[in-house]
Amino acid sequence: MHSLHHSVGSLTLVVGARHYWFEGVAMVGFLPILDVLFKIPANLLFIGAIIYFLPDQCAHLNIRISLGRFALWTNNPQYHRIHHSILPEHRDKNFCKLLPFIDVIFGTAWKPAADEFPPTGLVPSKKPTTLMDGFLWPFRDPVLSQRELRLPISMK
Repeated sequence: MHSLHHSVGSLTLVVGARHYWFEGVAMVGFLPILDVLFKIPANLLFIGAIIYFLPDQCAHLNIRISLGRFALWTNNPQYHRIHHSILPEHRDKNFCKLLPFIDVIFGTAWKPAADEFPPTGLVPSKKPTTLMDGFLWPFRDPVLSQRELRLPISMK
């Protein structure tokens, strides 16, 4: 599902909000459970959501910014771009949405060099072209492979 978010070739503020529709449904269904389990007041959840939202959205800006030796202190556009990179050395790196020390703990942190600005997107390049493509995004590979199975051998 999350590959829809990665299917764009250029990061923008909007990309931070571009997710498969079910991801939002799952999160909205999960957040009230936190409230019930931990008795978190609604106003505190709201403040936490804003604190969490702003750095995550700003991390998707298409700008070169280096925090130098502070690069692993907070998520930022240069750090998060590595997560969206199509280069093989960046695969499965920089997952955090707020604090990179989580990536450091799990060994998934990649501290970007000051001039490191890799290309982004998916390899091979796949992009939804219609609303239905976006809606069926997680099922595209199984559907396509089934379609290929039905083609005559001469057409493959």
